Amino acid sequence: MSTSTEPRIYDFAGIGVGPFNLGLAALSEPMDGLDGVFLEQRDSFDWHPGMMLEPAHLQVPFMADLVTLADPTSPYSFLNFLKQTGRLYRFYIRENFYPLRAEYNQYCQWVAGQLRSVRFSTVVLDVTYDAGVYRLSVEGPEGPEVLLARRLVLGTGTSPYVPASCDGIVDAAANGGDLSSTMPTTCRGRVSCRPNAASPSWAAARAPRKSTTSSCRRSTSTATS
Repeated sequence: MSTSTEPRIYDFAGIGVGPFNLGLAALSEPMDGLDGVFLEQRDSFDWHPGMMLEPAHLQVPFMADLVTLADPTSPYSFLNFLKQTGRLYRFYIRENFYPLRAEYNQYCQWVAGQLRSVRFSTVVLDVTYDAGVYRLSVEGPEGPEVLLARRLVLGTGTSPYVPASCDGIVDAAANGGDLSSTMPTTCRGRVSCRPNAASPSWAAARAPRKSTTSSCRRSTSTATS
């Protein structure tokens, strides 16, 4: 344990607060003797805001929330979220245990708002490692500071990826993560969405030839046809 004369060294520091690191934060919150901090540059939690299409839902049941499969008694479970927000019976009688994406996002925001270890509006500027300790230079609402941690947990996610076959048509293409904001203007009803679990999905809005709709795929032959 640190004393008032020693610098505080966290057991771990998480960079990025998506569902993975948020789940880790929720599971570690009640553990005595475990001291962690989670840093997120965004102002609040917002899970894939561009994919919040009205009927979209998760592909896994509600038990695959942030905590339940690791700790069914956790107060940060999806069921407790429904109970605390007055939605439990409505969810039960719906007879569909796959939460809406928007509902899951609200659940994650509810959890994030209760965790002391989560810091939003905090940018990690630099990370160095020396003598078994990570040194994180960060800047948050209260200005720059240096945090020390014994372990580092990266949860920054991936960056949008443009397949080589789609070079030159970026202005006419939309990443799946921005679909709801770009579809009304960019796609204009001429979209063929082909999700790929192994890589980010791309939907292209290319001018149709005759009565067909062209789509941007990763194969060169399709993109150049």
